[in-house]
Formats: sequence, structure tokens, C-alpha cells
Amino acid sequence: MMNNTTLHNFKKVLLFILNILSQFKVNIAIMFLVTLMWAIDLSLRKYVVKDILDTAIKYQDNNVVEHLFLPISIYIFMALFITTIFRLYGYFVDIRMVPLLKAKIADRAFYALLNRSHSYFINNFPGDLTHKVNNLVDSTIELIKLSIDRFFAYSLALIFAIYILSLANIKFAIATLIWVSIFILVSILYFQKLSNLANHYSSSTTKTTANLADSLSNITTIRLFAKQTYQRFKFSQIYQKKIDAEKRMQWAYFWIWLIYGYSFELLQAISLYLLIYGYQSGEIGIGDIALVLGINIAIVEFLNQLTRDLTQFSTHFARVSDALSSINTKLEIINKENATELEVNKGEIKFQQVLFFYPDKKPLFKDFSVTINPKEKVGIVGYSGSGKSTFINLILRLFEIKAGIIQIDNQSIVDVTQSSLRQKIAVVPQDLILFHDTILENIRYGNNEATEQEVVQAAKFAGMHKFINSLLKGYHTIVGEKGVKLSGGEKQRIIIARAFLKNAPILLLDEATNQLDSITEKEIQESLFKLMQHKTAIVIAHRLSTLLYMNRILVFDNGTIVQDGSHSELVVQKGFYQDLWNTQTDDILRY
Repeated sequence: MMNNTTLHNFKKVLLFILNILSQFKVNIAIMFLVTLMWAIDLSLRKYVVKDILDTAIKYQDNNVVEHLFLPISIYIFMALFITTIFRLYGYFVDIRMVPLLKAKIADRAFYALLNRSHSYFINNFPGDLTHKVNNLVDSTIELIKLSIDRFFAYSLALIFAIYILSLANIKFAIATLIWVSIFILVSILYFQKLSNLANHYSSSTTKTTANLADSLSNITTIRLFAKQTYQRFKFSQIYQKKIDAEKRMQWAYFWIWLIYGYSFELLQAISLYLLIYGYQSGEIGIGDIALVLGINIAIVEFLNQLTRDLTQFSTHFARVSDALSSINTKLEIINKENATELEVNKGEIKFQQVLFFYPDKKPLFKDFSVTINPKEKVGIVGYSGSGKSTFINLILRLFEIKAGIIQIDNQSIVDVTQSSLRQKIAVVPQDLILFHDTILENIRYGNNEATEQEVVQAAKFAGMHKFINSLLKGYHTIVGEKGVKLSGGEKQRIIIARAFLKNAPILLLDEATNQLDSITEKEIQESLFKLMQHKTAIVIAHRLSTLLYMNRILVFDNGTIVQDGSHSELVVQKGFYQDLWNTQTDDILRY
């Protein structure tokens, strides 16, 4: 029997499928109707054959053709009718329902992923998630078809077959019923083991795909460190685990197929014995023999198919369950009920007694308070791991604080929708990643309603227009996966252009010019300072050329602000900022 975990997974998958199918009631009804007709036809046509044989023997010397006309006509009509029904099934299910159903599943999975927290994507491989979304789409369709076209159909077919057999001879019906009951009981008892093995195989397959995607994403690093052999060995180890899992699963299927195969032969032997005995005793005729053998062979064929379907069902069930477990995790950050839209008129940002720590780590911010005044330009400096990027991420509510409050213009960011919060903030992040799309669309991502002229203006602002025009396809040049076809500086300028196009009242810059050469940096800094005008700007930077223009500088150390003041104030105080100033000026003087 199923344990609690399997039962939970079964309910989870069932509820997901029922919810997905709620908009396809007519199509599903057609599937059930066609299945019902197939199940009836499977045995009823064989009963018509029995009637034809009995009639032919009975009237073989007395105008047999006239007596056979009706049963043969019925047989032909049934064959044509079921063929027509299957054609309609193909139209309503395979053509109309399946493509729309796939799109709905993919859309729901993608939307669910889009709403996961920032930490969720830190802890999961993109390749792993991609594989699971594809599994969810394809395997859900297969589960639906297997459940209706196979299991439901076979169940009905068995019921009708046993009923038709009882009309010929109750002994055949009882023998078949006993055998089918044992078959179903063994299948149910064995399903738990098959499910566990299929789950393990699905998990190992996902890990293999994730490792392959991770390796290909880091192909440059692999080459630079000459680690092809090492990476190949690592991949082969992971793949071997997949092979081992598949072997264990296939061995289980081998034994169950072996048991089922011998049981099929046993049923056939019993049926043949009863047929011979019944014919000799005069209890049954030639038509009954044809009926029993025909139904017997049909039952053996579709139950043999059922064993293969059980294999497929276990595999697809495991894939859907695994995908749902990963994709439908509990949301860590959700909008408050009746959350309002953020309104930013001034751009004041307040941290009040904030407590924050990452899982399994000591608090980074403890009783942390600071106010960023409206339209203030604030530079943030500090050692790595001091909390600079986390500070920005908390403003964006990419992580949830444990205590305290963060406000923008006296509105708690917990009380406003996440989308409205992030719409009011433009970010130039440290990670320079672009979409595998054109330069035009990558810049336009800051404002989907922007015209091409506005995109060009943003590119000029970021000092990118001249370079773009030098490309063969200009703004319609594909940048490659993550922007691989562009240099770091070129990607950074596209991201700056995107932020310009967004035109949000709050601007967050995380090392915005760290990959630019000195000449380009100077050009872009002028644009950045113009961009900061009339906005609240928070800039993580360590270059003096950027910090000199800040109204205020905050020095972070282990989640604490240890220095707070202007450049002229901090440069004469002993501490991190003075050390930074002395180091950079010494470097300049040395050269």
C-alpha cells in the first residue's frame, strides 16, 4: 500500500491535474465517451462474431446468407462507427486540447517560477528548473492520457468483457475475474516500489541535466583552467548514478513483466481446458469458443500493454511530482492582503531597527537604522561581505527582514505590492546579464512602451549609440546568451541605458562603472550624474572619481555603519574611507 509520502504526492498531482483540466471539460468528456465506446466495442464486436458463427452453423443448409445479413451489417457498422469516433477523438483531443493544455501548464509553471524569491534561484540550478518545467508539461499530458485512454478504458473493457463472458459461460467469467483481481492487487502493491524507483530515476536525470547545463554555462572557465578532463570525470560520475537508478528501475519492471507474462499463460491454459471440457460436454458451441478466445486474447493484449503503461505511469508520475515539489514551493515573500501601490513623491528611504540574517548564519543587520534623505546621493563603501549589496536587496525586498521596518516616503515596503515597489526603483546591478535577444529589446526592457527613438536616446545617454551603429544589424543585433557577444563594458552600458529608459525616482547602482576603462568611465559618469539629478541615488562604489560627487558616504563594516559623512569629512577621519583614499591616491602618484 502507499505510504504517507506517496499518498501526499498522489493527492498533489491529482489536484494539479484536476485544476488544469477545469477549462477543458468538453474535451475531457469526449475522451471519456470515446473510451466508453471503445470498451463496449472491444467485447461487443466479438459477441457479434459469436452470433455470426452460431447463425452460420445453425442455418448452413437453409438460406444462410439471408440470416447472416443482419449480424454482418451490425459488425461492419460498428467497425465504421468506432473508426469515425477515433477520428473525432483526434480532432477534439490531440488537435484542439493538447496544444492548449501544454501552453497552460507551461504558462502556470513559468509564472510560478517568476514569483519565487531571490534566494530560491540562488539555491536552484537554472538548468534543473528548465528540465523540470519541460517534464511537467510533457508528463502531465502523458498522465492524463494514460489515466483515461488506458487505465479507465481497460477497467471498463474488463467489466464489459467479464459480463459478455458470463453470457457464454459463467465459469469463464469467474476464472477471468479471479485472475484480473490478483493482477490488479499485485499491481497496486508493487506500485509503491515502482514509484520510489521512478522518483529516484527522475531525480538523477534532473541532476544530470543540471550538471550538463552548468558545465556548458561555464565553458570559458573550464577552458581557462584546462579542466576538460576533470569536468568530464565529474559528469560521468553523475551520469553513472543515473544509469544505476535506471538499472534498478528496469530490473523491477523486468520481474513484474515476468510474473505477469506467466500469469497470462496460466489464464490461457485454464481457459483452453474449460473450452475443451465445455465443448465435449455440449455446454458451449463454436461461437462460444471464438468469443472466449477472442476476449481472452484481447484481455491478455491490453493487460500486457497495461504493464508497459504502468512503467510509463510511474515514470511520468515521478516527474510531475518532482517538478511540482520544486516549482510549487511555498512563497517566501508574498504581497500583504490589500497591499497598496507605492507612491514616491520625495524618495526618502528609512531603515528602522532592522534585523536581518541569512539562513543558518548570524545576524548581518541588527537593530540597524539609517535614513536616506529625499534626492540625496549616497555612496556606500566597505569590505566584501559587509552588507552593501544586501542593503540594496532589502530596499528591493528581495529578502524579507526578520524585524523592524523599511519605509519609502513613510510607506512600509511590506504594505505595498512588490511590483509597484520595483517599478519605482531603477537598478544597475553588479551581475551583467542580458537576455538572448536584440540590443533594442534589451534596452527597451526598462520600458516596454518605449519607442525606438526613445531607445536610441537612452543608448546615446549611455555612450552606446555609436558602437551599436557600427554593428552590421545595429540595434537588431542579437547579444547572445547572457550577452556573451558583448564585452563587459558594452553590457554595462546597455544596462545603464535600460535604467535611464525606466526613469524611476529611486536609483540604485551596484559598482555601475567597475568594468569600464578610465576614459569610458569618465564619459559615462557624466551621464550617470545627470541621471541621478532629481532622484534619490544609492551608489555602491570604491572608485574615488564616483565617491567625490556623493552628498554623503556610508561606510559599512559587518552590517554596521561605522562612518557617515561627506567625502571632505571622512577623508580626514581615521578609518576605512581614509585608507581607501590613501591607497588609491598612492596608486595614482606611483604611476
